[in-house]
Amino acid sequence: MNDYILSRDGLMNRVVATLCFCALLTNWTGSSAQPALGIPSQRVARLEIFYPEFSPYPASRKALDVVTVDGKETQFVAKDTRLFQYDGQQRLISYKLKQIAQTDEGQEYGGDTLRNRYSYNNGRMTEVEGGTQRTYEYPLDDTQHRVLTHTKTGYSYINVDTLRKYSTEGILTEITTQGSRQVITVAEGNVTKIEQYNVASGKLEKVTNFDYDNAHYAPPAQVTFLGEASRNALNKQTILDYSFAEGVRTYTFSYRNQYDNQGRMNQQLEYTEDPTLNQGKAFVSQLRKYYY
Repeated sequence: MNDYILSRDGLMNRVVATLCFCALLTNWTGSSAQPALGIPSQRVARLEIFYPEFSPYPASRKALDVVTVDGKETQFVAKDTRLFQYDGQQRLISYKLKQIAQTDEGQEYGGDTLRNRYSYNNGRMTEVEGGTQRTYEYPLDDTQHRVLTHTKTGYSYINVDTLRKYSTEGILTEITTQGSRQVITVAEGNVTKIEQYNVASGKLEKVTNFDYDNAHYAPPAQVTFLGEASRNALNKQTILDYSFAEGVRTYTFSYRNQYDNQGRMNQQLEYTEDPTLNQGKAFVSQLRKYYY
């Protein structure tokens, strides 16, 4: 759930932890599958995230991938490629982003120009931001693996991320962001609930609940300095948003996961149920491919 700061969140801002895909889905598994062979010992080296075609863009773009799900084809026309490198202590030291946008006729952006570099020394992490080449420093926790704050100030903005707390497993349990405070419940190595409160009023704004496939493990965290990922593979997350005058609004994200012969997740298909989109019916919103 720790990569949300570096990610395109898709249709909503959500914390989730947050994937070569086959047209035939004979290997997709659910919670009834046999237990995985073991916890992945390797970090993710490359993550590819594919986005489907949405209006108002014309249906003329060449598909980057096509997936058949429940007898229907879904074309993916935009793509993020995220490349990760780690040091001997399995801490992130390089993050490179390459993007192919839906509106740009397949042109790729990023690469070395969008590469962030990280180093760890004397209780602090130094980040050199790709593109701007701005340098930031953050205090580390006692393990020297995770930051206690990740607030960033740009030319015309400030991204508040502070007062971080972690569980004994290294999973984030509390954080204060711009105007909000999140309290995160961790049980048996998994994030089970996130409660988001307004800092000024103390009012509860959102509640996110998570459901897992306890027979399989999730990919290890990629952005390691923001905390470890939940242990098990995510099946579903449900967001209850209390910020609307007409009452609570519910968003549901469901996942169909695939694993390699070592028990590691290598593909994940995301479905979204949003009351404001597609008449509230579930639709494929994202495809992730993991490489170790």
